[in-house]
Amino acid sequence: MSETTTISTESQDLASAIKAVKDALKNRSAADDRTVTPTVFAELIELINTAKELFANNAVTLTPAERQRLIASNVRNIGFIQASYLSAEGHPSFLPSYLPMSAYTANKDDFERKRALWTTANDFAQEISDSMLEASDVVYRDSLAYYNTVKEAVKQKIAGAEGEFNLLKTYFARSKSASSDTEPTKAQIERDARSLLHGTKEGKIVIEKDIPTVKKAHLAVRDNVHSPNEVIEKTVDEKSE
Repeated sequence: MSETTTISTESQDLASAIKAVKDALKNRSAADDRTVTPTVFAELIELINTAKELFANNAVTLTPAERQRLIASNVRNIGFIQASYLSAEGHPSFLPSYLPMSAYTANKDDFERKRALWTTANDFAQEISDSMLEASDVVYRDSLAYYNTVKEAVKQKIAGAEGEFNLLKTYFARSKSASSDTEPTKAQIERDARSLLHGTKEGKIVIEKDIPTVKKAHLAVRDNVHSPNEVIEKTVDEKSE
């Protein structure tokens, strides 16, 4: 199916360019079954690159710390920005001498346009993400069908099948998980105990000890903290459970 999406190269309206990219996906007929054809794909990439070029002069690179700070500031202060600007429109005499109303308006409008662009681009990215996930499910089922056919070919001893099966089956190998019967290490027990004491985890630790039947036992105890060279000897009489 041949499709054509046209955007004026003279246009400097980035929002219109992004909208056209969205329309290129939405306006395809149901017969396409939501498949992005090579033609549409090439057009979308070209449109996205055009949009990036139009925005290049406005692009800013932030450090992770700057980004985290500005994201928090943006979310918290949008309401304040809007209320403050409306107040300044009604009381321009309160503006500081270094901030004329024209500059304030230009900065506010720039923010709002960029926010609108972000919203549009984010919506488009979400649409692509959902479509990609759906497509990945379809092709994964195709791959499973092929894998099962190869597995059946191995059973029938068809030449070449075993090598392909051995290659593909590695993707289904699972790492050995800790068995429920495996005893926790000392470090794990200590870590869990600390978590319970500090209230960061819920649960309980049960400590049990079996005392075996003992007849006479000779104990040699060395106190390495107080008397490193002194040994205390003691005989324990017969004891039963």
